[in-house]
Amino acid sequence: TDRPPLQSFDPETGEFKGVTKGILEYLSKHTGLSFEVVSIPRYDDLATALREENIDIVAGVNDDDNTEIDKIVAMTTSILLVYNKFVDPDRLDGKNIALLWDQAETAPEGAPVQLYDTIEECLEAVNSGEADYTYGTSYTTPYYLNIDELSNILYLPTSTQSMLRPRAAG
Repeated sequence: TDRPPLQSFDPETGEFKGVTKGILEYLSKHTGLSFEVVSIPRYDDLATALREENIDIVAGVNDDDNTEIDKIVAMTTSILLVYNKFVDPDRLDGKNIALLWDQAETAPEGAPVQLYDTIEECLEAVNSGEADYTYGTSYTTPYYLNIDELSNILYLPTSTQSMLRPRAAG
């Protein structure tokens, strides 16, 4: 429900907005298809939530082990290390990392973790110094930096790989 700029719902009006809305409107106009947007809030088991709501298409999916999206489609985005400007990005061992609630298990080993409900909250924590760093995508990070005036944040590209995947043993 809260993945700007891809998609979100206005908290006051409940209106669906974002890039996904534009794509669905375009598809409707050019194909005659119609779509019913169903809001799925925070979930612990996406597959169960999708079955219960009888969902046919999912948009704005997290690229993480909880959704296992990589088994269905390939997604490309740049992953950014987002850090407080008073923190040395080359020395993050032992620094506090802000993560989304469903990514707790992806934290670097031994890192103090602070969990938040949204990426916006993660970025605000880094900006205020409550956390030292987090990770974001090349889509969401600039979006929030532009609207939230987060002046204590810097970022560096890390890779085009999936964000914070735990390493398999072997």
